[in-house]
Amino acid sequence: MIDIKSNGRKTYGALRQILNKYKSILSTCINGKVTIRNLTLVLTGHRPLRELEKEEARYVFADADLRKIDSQETDYPEMFTTASCKYSNLITWKGKGEIPELEKANLTALVNKAHLSGTKVRLWAAPENETVWHFLRNCGVDLINTDKLVALKHFFIKDLANQPLPAKL
Repeated sequence: MIDIKSNGRKTYGALRQILNKYKSILSTCINGKVTIRNLTLVLTGHRPLRELEKEEARYVFADADLRKIDSQETDYPEMFTTASCKYSNLITWKGKGEIPELEKANLTALVNKAHLSGTKVRLWAAPENETVWHFLRNCGVDLINTDKLVALKHFFIKDLANQPLPAKL
């Protein structure tokens, strides 16, 4: 993911020149046909969506707004590989007490819509604790943002150890 913090059009113009050197390993969208290669770049932040829509050959994809997944996916389904949202824009719960059922249902519905279109889900600026991480995983969130990488690693190790072994086929 490349998080554009400044002028999206100008930043993408500079980035596009650099990407030309790496065409052979980058996933592409050429005339609406997606080809997955070794590295898939996703723009987030100040994404220059209008510029991306106009390109016949594109070496980046975009991060959709999870709250607008229906409208964005309908217009350009090949543009978006992820859909994200700031945690607090969807959920007030911080990991203490019971999660409000309406918030859980809303997040699960958004995740399901995104997954139906082949889009991974990411929530950013979520409370960084195991209770919230467990909730996000249970709702189907694919990507967990954190600054606490070691704690998240231990969470996943512990979580995997508690998973039942797959049934034999």
